Amino acid sequence: MTTITAFQAIQSKYLSPTNTKGARVKVTCSGGSITEGREYGEPYSNQAYHLALKLMDKLGWSYDVDKVQIGCINNDYVITHK
Repeated sequence: MTTITAFQAIQSKYLSPTNTKGARVKVTCSGGSITEGREYGEPYSNQAYHLALKLMDKLGWSYDVDKVQIGCINNDYVITHK
């Protein structure tokens, strides 16, 4: 019998500031999402990566931090696990 393992990619999105909220970063997958205020002292890609790790922890996913990869598609970052 063959075992099939399914993976989910986590997509990050930059949310522009509004009249009531500052700029934010949101990471999303079908299991859930997390949104945090934009940290301007840190590169956007780093913040997206670390926020994706928080989401994986929140969802109870096991992962090897050395195998988590980040790439860019359509001006948004996508975080995956090799």
